[in-house]
Amino acid sequence: MAGLSSLADKARQMFHKRGGTDAAKEDLQELKDIHAGEGSLSDKAKSAVDALKDPGAQGPDRSASPDRRDAPDRTPGRDQQ
Repeated sequence: MAGLSSLADKARQMFHKRGGTDAAKEDLQELKDIHAGEGSLSDKAKSAVDALKDPGAQGPDRSASPDRRDAPDRTPGRDQQ
């Protein structure tokens, strides 16, 4: 089971690297907006891929809040590398 533990640790690291819970909530809202919007399934899929490349809600109808744009990376352990 060491492989499963390692995989869980990597997933946790990636989740925190992308901004944690707040960024995940923003990503989910952005995906809901894309789903509810107009366009073909292909266009929506492309928009969703583009939206998930960067964590948090940023896009044509959203912009990152001012505190997120210039905020330093506060990922735990990042300043120790």
